[in-house]
Amino acid sequence: MAPYMALSDCACDCAWYKILFEELDSQGTIFNAQIHYHYIHEQVEKGINPPDMFTKPTLFLKHREALGLEFYHPK
Repeated sequence: MAPYMALSDCACDCAWYKILFEELDSQGTIFNAQIHYHYIHEQVEKGINPPDMFTKPTLFLKHREALGLEFYHPK
């Protein structure tokens, strides 16, 4: 009987940890979404439309360094 009780306790703990980790993952996802939202909002307030950086060549070149992008030249 003891092995079944131990297995039952272990299964309950595993289920609890699964729910905990799913909740933590959800909270992390929400936090990341909020950070991205605030970044986009700040850029728009500055007069910068982030998608324009990728669709308009002059803006891309202007903001390339701020984005941390470099041109790749194969040797």
